Amino acid sequence: KGESVTVGVLGGSITQGSCSSVYENCYASRFFGWWSEKFPEADFKFVNAGIGGTNSYLGVHRVDEQVLSYDPDVVIVEFAVNDDDKVMNKFSYDSLVRKILSHKSNPAVILLFTTMEDGTSLQETHKEIGTAYDLPMLSYHDVVYPEVASGALNWADISPDDIHPNDE
Repeated sequence: KGESVTVGVLGGSITQGSCSSVYENCYASRFFGWWSEKFPEADFKFVNAGIGGTNSYLGVHRVDEQVLSYDPDVVIVEFAVNDDDKVMNKFSYDSLVRKILSHKSNPAVILLFTTMEDGTSLQETHKEIGTAYDLPMLSYHDVVYPEVASGALNWADISPDDIHPNDE
C-alpha cells in the first residue's frame, strides 16, 4: 500500500554479515533486498542489530535500543549457534521473543536457526519457543547440515570457518 515498513534483524556475527565478501551478500541484507524488490511501492527501513559473539541473553538487553526503538514491523531473531546453554538460553530466548512480540508496534517475528559445521545448534531448544508462540521458523541447519553430513556438500564451499556462511 506504499506504507512505511521497518524490518529488523537481531543476532550474532552471522546476522552482522561476517564472512560475506560484501555486506550486501549476507542473509540479513539479502532478506531486506527481497522485501524491497517484492513490495517496491513500500517505504522500507532496515535495522541490522547483528553483533558478533552475542547470545540471546545479551539480545534481551540490547533489543530495546537496537531494534524496538525503531518500532519494527518484522523482526528476524538468530542466535542458534551463539546460545549454548540449554537451560539458561531457553529462558533468555523466551524472554527475548516475548519482549519483541509484546512491543507496541506488534511486529511479526521470524526465527532463524543456523548451524556450525559439526551440526551444533540450539535449534531444538529455540524451536520449543517458536512452537509455543506459533511463529514461522527457518532452518539453515535442517537444509545444510544433512547435505554436509552425507558428503553431498563440502562445508568449505559455503564457509571459510566452522560457523559463518560465505556468499554462497
